[in-house]
Amino acid sequence: MKHWFVAMQFLALLTFSSLSTASELRAVVDKNRIAEDESVVLQVVLEDDPGNDVLDTSPLLKDFIVGQTQVSRRTEMINWNTRQFTQWTTVIYPRTTGKITIPSLSVGSYKSDPITLDVVPLGQIQQRRDLFLTTEVDTSSVYVQQQIRYTAKLYIATAVQRGGLTPPTMPDASVEMIGKEREYSDYVDGQRYRIIEYTFAITPQKSGSYSIRGPVFDAEVIDNQSGGSGLFRNTKRVSRVGPGIDVQVNAIPASYSQHWLPSEYVALSEKWSAEPTEFRVGVPITREMILSAVDVSPEQLPGINAMFPPSMKTYPDQGKTGSVEKDGNLLAQRSESVAIIPDTPGLTVLPEVSIPWFNVVTGETEYAILPSRSINVLPALNAAQTNLPPAISDTPESPVASEKPDTAEPQPTALQSSDALPATSVWWSPSSWILLLVWLLTLTLWWNHSRRGLGAKQESANSQAIPTISSAEIKTRLHTALVQNQANKATVLLKDYLGMLTGNRSQSISSSLIKLDDAKLSTLVNEMLASQYANQPSAWQGRPLAEYLGQLAKAQRTSPQASLKPLYPVT
Repeated sequence: MKHWFVAMQFLALLTFSSLSTASELRAVVDKNRIAEDESVVLQVVLEDDPGNDVLDTSPLLKDFIVGQTQVSRRTEMINWNTRQFTQWTTVIYPRTTGKITIPSLSVGSYKSDPITLDVVPLGQIQQRRDLFLTTEVDTSSVYVQQQIRYTAKLYIATAVQRGGLTPPTMPDASVEMIGKEREYSDYVDGQRYRIIEYTFAITPQKSGSYSIRGPVFDAEVIDNQSGGSGLFRNTKRVSRVGPGIDVQVNAIPASYSQHWLPSEYVALSEKWSAEPTEFRVGVPITREMILSAVDVSPEQLPGINAMFPPSMKTYPDQGKTGSVEKDGNLLAQRSESVAIIPDTPGLTVLPEVSIPWFNVVTGETEYAILPSRSINVLPALNAAQTNLPPAISDTPESPVASEKPDTAEPQPTALQSSDALPATSVWWSPSSWILLLVWLLTLTLWWNHSRRGLGAKQESANSQAIPTISSAEIKTRLHTALVQNQANKATVLLKDYLGMLTGNRSQSISSSLIKLDDAKLSTLVNEMLASQYANQPSAWQGRPLAEYLGQLAKAQRTSPQASLKPLYPVT
């Protein structure tokens, strides 16, 4: 019975070219002679239950790249005798060529016998190859955090049922695929191949000498030697690994003290929501600054620290980073936007913006620059209108006095000059006196009519120039807009409200805040304005501002020393 079982086990493992029966832990491979880019399927079988013990594959790491290990278990019963088997299956890739030995492996106290492989260099293989990989880099010497452009090409001259590529790996480095794979056809040594090209960006994070492990392609291909036809043709599993490449990663130069940004090209640009030659007081304009760099990751890009004159309020957005593929290169970008609201008219200057970077070609420090810009800030559009209300006085004033250019005054002057005529003049006949009385009566009627007309016009002008909304109504509407988070409506009402506090309803919000000199109030108001002017409005809440305005109102009513007008004057 024992001989029969050994014979059955030998037949089951006949497809493997190496078999060890000297121990209870047996190691077998699917082939002993391979090309340097091929893989070997290693199976380790234990005729027992290992319990908590596992296969130790660490001895393989010296000469092989070890893939994932799969574990399976089975139980056999022959003539009422039960046997348990545990099998470990893994794929290994040789690191070198020549004679390589798979060392003895262990599971608990069990050990397997060594196995010898013959790894043939690609140049010594005479037969045509239906599947293989090539690899290359754009440079083998880089600085820390400088990207390496890595290209892998998969050559296929057989029917692949399905397959997948595992990206290359490198210790202490990040690997990112650039764009999508590119597919085309070409001839190699007279053989037509379907070629799939992959491009990766490898970014080392530490200096030193490293080896990039090539990508691995696993696939199932048609097995032409197994027979079958049509849909029932058998397949076999194949693996190919790309050649490894050694690279040298240089450290950051000791003399470099700026933010480390190694690249061949760095640029700084800007966009404006409107033409930036002229600004206007109180009118927001958005400035977007974009930092672009080749062969770096977006996380390496520094913040853009732009300075602005104190006469401008700024509301910055959170910076955005990303990468795009351009002309086959990976371009990292950082974008920062800021809303600008000028407070003071006149000529001002936006300072220069400068970003240092290290040119990996020249080995020199360079700067990406946005030059300084002179800006002419114009007065607010309503500056002329804000002076109109004081021109209308509450003091009664003769409407006729405002009409002095009219022809009413020269007539009495003419009469006075006529007094110089002699009393005995023939012009002072009874008919002349009658005409004079008629003229005076006409003048009196005309004057009364003009007074009523001008009074109506002045009343109409007053009704248009001075809003009819009361102070209490402004307070109520402002409170409602704030608690309902209506920033735009609250901004309009807040201007009049703060104007009531400062005694000048015609001035801007910024001017009122300066006069009130309340830091917390300025912060709350600026948060409200920022929610409107930012590119991505935030979820602004107006209730804190409403509550603080209520506290100010209470403080104004209880403070006898208040120098400002009452917060809510009686209307």
